[in-house]
Amino acid sequence: MNLKKLKGVFWAVLAAMLISAVYCPATFAETNSLPAFPGAEGGGMWATGARSSENREVYHVTSLADDGSFGTFRDAVSQPDRIIVFDVGGTINLSRTLTIYNDNLTILGQTAPGDGICFRDFNVYMTGNNIIMRYLRFRMGVDGGIEDDTLGGRGINNVIIDHCSMSWSTDECVSFYQNENFTMQWCIISESLKNSLHDKGAHGYGGIWGGKNASFHHNLLAHHDSRNPRLDRGSNKDAYNDVTLNMTLTDMRNNVVYNWGGNSAYGGEDGMAANFINCYYKYGPSTGKHKSRIYNISASTADSSYIAAGTGVEGWGTDVYVDGNYVDENSSVTSDNTKGVDKDSNANHYGIWSKSNITDAEKIVHFRYENEYPVNTETAEDAYKSVLESAGASIIRDSVDTRVTNDVKNRTGKIIDKPSDVGGYPTLDGGTMSKDSDLDGIPNEYEDKNGLDKNSSSDAVKINPSTGYMYIEEYANALADGSYVRDTAYDETLPQPTIVPPAVETPDPNVSPSPETQVVSEWIATEADINKPAGTEFMPGLVGMIPFGRPMQDIAVFDDGFISNFAITDKNIGGGYENGKGKGSAMEFTAPEDGVFTIYLTALQDKTFYVTKAGVTDYTKESTYSLNVKEANLPIRYSLPVKKGDVYYFYMDGSKARFRKAAFAEYVEKEPVQTYSINNLNVEGETISFNVVKNAETSGDNLIIVAEYNDKGVIQYMDTRVLSNGVSIGETVPYTVNHVSGAGNEVKVFIWDNINNLTPLSQTVSSNEN
Repeated sequence: MNLKKLKGVFWAVLAAMLISAVYCPATFAETNSLPAFPGAEGGGMWATGARSSENREVYHVTSLADDGSFGTFRDAVSQPDRIIVFDVGGTINLSRTLTIYNDNLTILGQTAPGDGICFRDFNVYMTGNNIIMRYLRFRMGVDGGIEDDTLGGRGINNVIIDHCSMSWSTDECVSFYQNENFTMQWCIISESLKNSLHDKGAHGYGGIWGGKNASFHHNLLAHHDSRNPRLDRGSNKDAYNDVTLNMTLTDMRNNVVYNWGGNSAYGGEDGMAANFINCYYKYGPSTGKHKSRIYNISASTADSSYIAAGTGVEGWGTDVYVDGNYVDENSSVTSDNTKGVDKDSNANHYGIWSKSNITDAEKIVHFRYENEYPVNTETAEDAYKSVLESAGASIIRDSVDTRVTNDVKNRTGKIIDKPSDVGGYPTLDGGTMSKDSDLDGIPNEYEDKNGLDKNSSSDAVKINPSTGYMYIEEYANALADGSYVRDTAYDETLPQPTIVPPAVETPDPNVSPSPETQVVSEWIATEADINKPAGTEFMPGLVGMIPFGRPMQDIAVFDDGFISNFAITDKNIGGGYENGKGKGSAMEFTAPEDGVFTIYLTALQDKTFYVTKAGVTDYTKESTYSLNVKEANLPIRYSLPVKKGDVYYFYMDGSKARFRKAAFAEYVEKEPVQTYSINNLNVEGETISFNVVKNAETSGDNLIIVAEYNDKGVIQYMDTRVLSNGVSIGETVPYTVNHVSGAGNEVKVFIWDNINNLTPLSQTVSSNEN
């Protein structure tokens, strides 16, 4: 039996029924009667991704690079309203944290050729809303040098993650909590790294899960020491006295949990409502004494920061419902799941519910979302079989997922410390992109066989009125359910069109080059800078406001090519500005001469980087520069022209910047070198003529720009000519441009460097000068 095809048929029928039925689910579902894709279930099932956007567009990932250039995945997620398809397969070596912060995205990993896509070295973090993400691998590892989750997100709404594979984290493997209307389904979450880079030591954990209407179903958790998962806290203190006010619910069903170490699942302080339904628990070689534990209720302690903030209650634990869970080799707990629930000794307000004792009030809490956000629930034994067969990025399973699922079947494997313990990263076959004549993301073969026009790029984002999905979604859904398999020989003789990057704007001829500078001092953070006293001068004029006590041995790549593998920061003290100067985790710079100061740092997400001149009263309004950081660990390189004696402060407001490098460059007087001279400019009738003389060597071909301006300085006409690098020094080259210049208009000619478009190679010559 082909389980994938069978499920595809089932969900295609269900989708058609939902379109025709009179159905009014709550909240986000009120305006959406179509699942994100056939098979989408639970809290995030009504996400629309880019489908609901008027300006939706298809974006092709054509490169495995991570420099943010056109065609990279980092560029793909830099704008909202995109359907992202992959024309390449293989591994993307991230250069820094990748934050998906835009809304309305449909990310279709199943469109990648070959063995699909894997992200490694750094973590991926989600802050955008209304996102559909399918069939990707996230295997962070240790080469990036950071302690973090492989994949995660908080404060997001209407997101569904389907058939993804995550492993090799240095903190939790996958953490999604404090979200609303969220689903993670049919994923493999495996092999967090126990003794690795985390500053607390052993930390090989599965994840932190939670939220309001948050669904986690048909996932495999394997080879994690603890947090399988850890549940987030509750969020409504009023629910302490009236449980029906509790809107939080983390619903976990049909998950398979294997080879946990010291602990399976726990947490949920302060009234988190949680369901553990029809999950399968199988101990492994690394499992300790809690072989039969389904869940441990944690409770707030007197010293909890939540109690201090007035949002927690001492002794308040989880409100948990357990039913239908199978605990391998323990028939007693399997028949009565409440026997598999333990609690902290200080827990004095909690709930342990099952079919036999649940009250009507508790039913409101635990089953309030079942009708509007249904999950097709199997028995635990059936879920064990289907998860091992179909979970993860499973169109083509890589060797990691194959090994892990075999471990579960055979009760083998172990908790690991580094990827090399199990053979390291597999090499993924990049495959070959199917021919796509109109570059709409749908191959010719599929369009031919399904009545679409392979020469029209507009049909991909159109809605099929019979199903409600975009045609490109239908293609991707067919790849996922197995009803369409690429025939690579179908169109191999057809030419493959080239995707053209967006046009680059022509440089403004009125922009003057910056004054010449020369670097006279530079500082790069090293281990020796840790815990130096406050006021230590790292280089002339640059001092730290506090002793920076925490080293960060991670990698950051900056836009000028500088690669840093070390930063100084602090564990506890954030930066700020008060009484006319910086404070805490801040750097102070006093300019020794006129020049340009440049600082390099990385910043935490959802914080603001400020550059503030000494003496400013209100830094939030009067600072020289501020940047609201949307990406975790974002590399920031900021250059500031300064005058001798100026004092500036550099800091993340309320957060801990990671300072990496600084440099100061003095202004130097230098005669401008004109690589070319332009003379004999003549505008007569329909002809513009001029001569170009080469004065110095160049590194490549250059660009002659002829522009006409009206009396208001607005460009009326522009033409270009390529100036070959083959021209000899001293050689004069005549040029003629045919154009009728308007009466009273001015014609300008200048030469630009094709490689560095900020560097003019000649003085601009105007027709008024001749």
